[in-house]
Amino acid sequence: RPSQLVQLLNSTPLGEVANERTLYRHRARAGLRIGDGRTVDLLRYVAWLVLERHRPKAEPEGPTGYEAHRERAARRNREMSLLGRDKHPQWQGERTKMVYAFPKNEALWAKYAEIRAEGLRNDQGIAAATEFYRRHREAMDEGAVVAWPERYNPDELSAIQPLTCGPVA
Repeated sequence: RPSQLVQLLNSTPLGEVANERTLYRHRARAGLRIGDGRTVDLLRYVAWLVLERHRPKAEPEGPTGYEAHRERAARRNREMSLLGRDKHPQWQGERTKMVYAFPKNEALWAKYAEIRAEGLRNDQGIAAATEFYRRHREAMDEGAVVAWPERYNPDELSAIQPLTCGPVA
């Protein structure tokens, strides 16, 4: 039974080396080389695993590693930045503003940004800044219009909060 075979394989000092799903995939790949279709010959299965493990892998073409990944991502982003549906028909989005009008009370927002930056610098998060915003929310929100009011993080109270604080100093 597959569960007994998995139990036997996993009873080595290596710990878990297979599960029933892995065994199922291996049986599909190995075919009749490891059993007769109804049963699995443990010796042939282990031999097949060793051969699979030590089979030489094909060398990838071109550069590899993190730098290659970054280059591929940058190239894809450059291509997608054209956003022409003729060239990239998969592009189905549209660009919109996140903020249509910023709040009027810049002094309160400057104070909020100070409190927020200080909390982040001291590894305390933005709880103090959010409390400041909660106390002064009506005055701070005056004049603000955002495109998506429901879009804000769980530790924030509104969509205006993350858009108006500017960079952390």
